[in-house]
Amino acid sequence: MEKEEWESDAFYRILEQLGGHPLSIVLTACQLVPGIVLGDLIERIEVYKAKAIAVKDITDRDSEHGESLVASLASSYDRLSENAQTLLGILSLLPAGAEEEMLTEIFGNTAWECIQELNAASLVEIRGHRRATLLPPVRLFAMSITSEEIRAHYGPKIVEVLKEYTEK
Repeated sequence: MEKEEWESDAFYRILEQLGGHPLSIVLTACQLVPGIVLGDLIERIEVYKAKAIAVKDITDRDSEHGESLVASLASSYDRLSENAQTLLGILSLLPAGAEEEMLTEIFGNTAWECIQELNAASLVEIRGHRRATLLPPVRLFAMSITSEEIRAHYGPKIVEVLKEYTEK
């Protein structure tokens, strides 16, 4: 970000628009790439805020705060590859997250590559020995947008893989 942007009204406007929520700020900051200026992000957040998905109890604060968070999540989600979007949906079905080996069994060889894309967008946390988990607000968002197609296709695979793990 240019020094002029730090000192501009746009900087304070975007912080106000994001409601001061740390996750919203991180998600939006990850979208600052070469060629994107704060004005572009402000417009993007306004668009997503206008069509914010009603995600129940995503935050324990007021609804405007929740709308800002959902707008940041939706904007980040929209920039993901199709595979990373699918994997986010799969992770929403795994409340405790999953290690690389399990994700590979469920999704295939590109699972960890997609996890890295999700991590770069601050949508997933990588813990311990390559275990991917979702923060509660991200999981609530992901659960709300995960299609029935993803649930129907990957749900049985998840159950099968979890059954194998419990039998070991």
